Amino acid sequence: MEKKKTRVFSIKHGQSPAVKRWTPKCFYPLFSCVGGLCGVGLVATVFLCVSFKAVFAANPNSIDDDVDGQVLGERWDIRKLLESYGVTFGLFDVNEVWGNVSGGKHTGAAYDGITQGSLTVDTGKLLGIENGTFNISGILIRGRSISQDQLYVLNPTSGFEADRSLRLWEMWYQHTFPDEKVDIRLGQMGIDTEFNTTSTFNYFLNSSFGWPLAPSVNMYAGGPSWPLASLGVRLHYALDDTWSFLSAVVDDNPPGGPFYDPKDPTVQNYTSSGAAFHLGTGALIIEELQYQLNPQPDDLQHALTDPGLPSIFKLGGYYDTAHFFDQRYDSQRHLLALTGGEPFRHKGNWQVYALFDAMVWRPDWTKPESLSLSGRLTGNGGDRNIVNLAADAALLWQGALPGREQDEFGVGGGLGRISNRVRAYDRDVRHFLNPLYPIRSTEYHLEVMYNIQVAAWMNVTPDFQYVWSPGGGSFEVQKKKMVRNEAIFGLHCLVSY
Repeated sequence: MEKKKTRVFSIKHGQSPAVKRWTPKCFYPLFSCVGGLCGVGLVATVFLCVSFKAVFAANPNSIDDDVDGQVLGERWDIRKLLESYGVTFGLFDVNEVWGNVSGGKHTGAAYDGITQGSLTVDTGKLLGIENGTFNISGILIRGRSISQDQLYVLNPTSGFEADRSLRLWEMWYQHTFPDEKVDIRLGQMGIDTEFNTTSTFNYFLNSSFGWPLAPSVNMYAGGPSWPLASLGVRLHYALDDTWSFLSAVVDDNPPGGPFYDPKDPTVQNYTSSGAAFHLGTGALIIEELQYQLNPQPDDLQHALTDPGLPSIFKLGGYYDTAHFFDQRYDSQRHLLALTGGEPFRHKGNWQVYALFDAMVWRPDWTKPESLSLSGRLTGNGGDRNIVNLAADAALLWQGALPGREQDEFGVGGGLGRISNRVRAYDRDVRHFLNPLYPIRSTEYHLEVMYNIQVAAWMNVTPDFQYVWSPGGGSFEVQKKKMVRNEAIFGLHCLVSY
């Protein structure tokens, strides 16, 4: 289901969380203190400075004078001036505080945050190149990763956990042909904004609801997904109002690093500027077919008849031409558990996926109140992958409370199954080396959230997550026991400028 949202972004990543590193290093003390204090202060003061009455007012727009969903709005006519030349800019800031009250390496709290800006140019207005769009965006990432520091999870708690850096994200040119059925995009891009995603999932904070778990742990650096992007080309073809096709060929390894580095688990810091423009590992070819049921008119509130409940169904898959390591055998086809040698290298990797996003209830098509259901299933081979099966599902109720039609209440969950080849390796280690070594299986997670529109330009989201069998069954060596299930509370704040 594609519907308009009050939130101003749809960007999440599913990659392994961050290491404790900053680029450039000389700014670490300054930004660690300033970013952390400002971020924590902003989140904390949301409830101190905005009264309970204002937060739950029947009309949240009444507490600010902006009508465009941005703090700056049309002040000083800056946006109008730029738009007259075909230039638009966006800027939003995210601050989060998370804390696990049980399980993990230890209990405690952590802060993370980002500031992301983008500039979009209508090349027809500015340069006379009709039907063209240029986009460039960058990200300032700060804070600590609770998942990396404390949790042992496959799915990072937040989609905004990443290595601390100031980096380029996307930079591309898109040309739309006159019939508006075909458009082509060239440049550096993240594929997670268009492929294998649903609008309902975008309201949830756990990273599995963004770029899925399986490609995040099975691909080089998690693939070209936020905050990473790769050089490539993307084609979109709308066959009619209901059927469309997406295809892309991009580099599969945005930072250009190895598959794994114990000193840099996410491998993001091999090019912390985001400007590697790497082409040396392999090509990622991804295809997706989409079908929309009951497409909605642009001006839904003024529609004379009910257009029906919208739904979208997607079927896709990818193939990666790079080499990937076997999870059990070395290059001589001997057991890795015994030799500890170089793993056997397989040529290529693949995945298939299916997902849907459906509105299942809407009492009045002219009002926002609705109930939506979304689900996704991914599958791939297991000999060269850590996870071979993953699934996610979510239920979202917009306008769950009386007078709060722009708020959303959601419940979602998912699982990631450790591949049989990895489980076989675990059994080898248990049999030959360590009788206490765990045999990993499946990680399960649950998320409950309530997204509050405090103002047209601010959203605050209290969030609760619970993780069963973190990491599929992680063993804490120092304490000589299995990592317990984890209960995690969080507060997320987004401000659009």
